[in-house]
Amino acid sequence: MTRPDMPQLVFMTAIGEQKPFTMQSDRPVSVCPFCDHSMLPPIIKRDGDILLVPNKYPILKNTDPYVLIETADCESELSFYTEDHLIRVFRMAFEAWEEMSEDKRYRSVLFLKNHGPMSGGSLRHPHMQLIGLFDIDYRLYMRREHFYGPVIHRSPGTELNLSDHPCVGYSEFNVVLTDRKAFGAFCVLIQKAVQFVLRRHHDGRIGRSTGKRCEKTRSIRWCSWKARFAAAAISDYPSK
Repeated sequence: MTRPDMPQLVFMTAIGEQKPFTMQSDRPVSVCPFCDHSMLPPIIKRDGDILLVPNKYPILKNTDPYVLIETADCESELSFYTEDHLIRVFRMAFEAWEEMSEDKRYRSVLFLKNHGPMSGGSLRHPHMQLIGLFDIDYRLYMRREHFYGPVIHRSPGTELNLSDHPCVGYSEFNVVLTDRKAFGAFCVLIQKAVQFVLRRHHDGRIGRSTGKRCEKTRSIRWCSWKARFAAAAISDYPSK
């Protein structure tokens, strides 16, 4: 969806071509910069092996991007985290997101995660991104109805549903947080949705019987997934 009265995101492909690439086995593999901390820019936040750093490759024009490195384990990903580590990752991410959102330099701040060769990501190492947008308020492109649909699970303060009006593609999960006291349950619901997508929907990313990686597919079928996070802010989005 585009709006002629709004600025558009501009991808600077020349910068994108400079990025290291460790995603697919059929391409030359670079040294992972998230494993070798000597290659990182200055660390802004740290919680054990969870790090927040500036993004060295700002491929979106007129933005201020950051990367949250989720773990020191390059071969892990969000569906495997312990509950404690999962909550720590999202706590740091949300704290950074809210701090950036209060910065008057930005019209809005994107918080996103993309994983897998079809997602546009270049690095296998688990990470999330926070991007301050100087010119664009992405919330003007969103509608409240995007966050509603058949409820899969609901508990006090949080809900998992399947969107009736997905923004991208044919299906999209929403994990909605309406009470900060339910933050831990909110994080677990995100992980459960990811586990479903990787175990069942894409069939083979994780072994069904053991819960472990399938060795025959681990190097060639990194499945793509994207998640939308709705954090107690549905009222910020217009109804039409």
